Amino acid sequence: MQGELLALIVFCAAGALMIVGAVLDWDWFMNTRRTRFFIAIFGRMVTRIIYLLLGMFFIGFAVFSYLG
Repeated sequence: MQGELLALIVFCAAGALMIVGAVLDWDWFMNTRRTRFFIAIFGRMVTRIIYLLLGMFFIGFAVFSYLG
């Protein structure tokens, strides 16, 4: 049970970081290698939206797993 709770906390923290990094358009967040790859393909605004949705998915997955 402790390991599952830790995993849920990590998913929530990662999701929150993605959401805040996308909304505030942090340069250090948007200049990572993986993010630069998405920026080259989709552009910066679409990449921010993707990371926002991905962060919401991570948090939703953690909450759903906790409740379910």
